[in-house]
This record gives sequence, structure tokens and C-alpha cells, in this order.
Amino acid sequence: MTEVQLQSVTDAFAYMLIYTAGIDGELSKDESTENAKILMDWIDYFGVDNDEDGDVDFDDFKSAVSRASNTYISCENRKEKAKILLRCIVFIKEEVPKDIQILIIDKLRKMTSADGDVTVGEEGLVDKIEELMLDENI
Repeated sequence: MTEVQLQSVTDAFAYMLIYTAGIDGELSKDESTENAKILMDWIDYFGVDNDEDGDVDFDDFKSAVSRASNTYISCENRKEKAKILLRCIVFIKEEVPKDIQILIIDKLRKMTSADGDVTVGEEGLVDKIEELMLDENI
């Protein structure tokens, strides 16, 4: 049974990054590095105290990655992973303004191209995330 540990928008964004990076079956070193940079930039820019210890530091990054990766790993199959991704998209849409949603899509595109090889699966996924994120009826 899937153990959803996601507790914040930052956790949801971390899950989205992990899911997107892994959609092609491999997580390259360049994609991992870009994922970490994107998430750290997010935490720094928004002053996210994700672990709720009163400060913004690397522990906030670690808590988001831990919750997101543990949730991802606990999923029994690809269908469960996709359901969690959809929940993350809806949650982020509810919590962040449109300009930040567009920034998220841009960051996902940047991450998928970090290794110099954007696969059809990666491009299709980010296109679908963009469609869902910008759809006013969802």
C-alpha cells in the first residue's frame, strides 16, 4: 500500500521533480544535480521551513526529498505513482499563483534537458503537466 508522506507544496514539487526525472527509466547525474538545484532554489526563494524547525537550511531540502522519494518508492506500481503526481499537480494549483505554476513548468523542462537528451516520455509528461496545470477547469 502506498505510504503518502507528502505534507507541503515543497514536498509535492519535490515529488513532481522525482517523477519527471524518472519517467524515462533512468535518472542521470545531470538530472539529479539539476533537480537538487531547482529544489534548493525553491526553498531559498520562498523561505521554506519545510521541516518546521524555525530556520531555512539544507535540512528543509532533505525533508522534502525524503518525503517525496519515500512516497515514490512506496508506490506499488506506475499507476499509483501517476495518481500521486496528479494529486500533487492539483495541490500545487490550489496553493500557488499562476505565474509560479508557469515557473514550475519551465523548471521541469530545464531539468529534463539537463542531460542533453529530452526523451519522448519526458517531453510528453511535461506537456501533460503543463496542460493540467494551466487548465482552469481542474
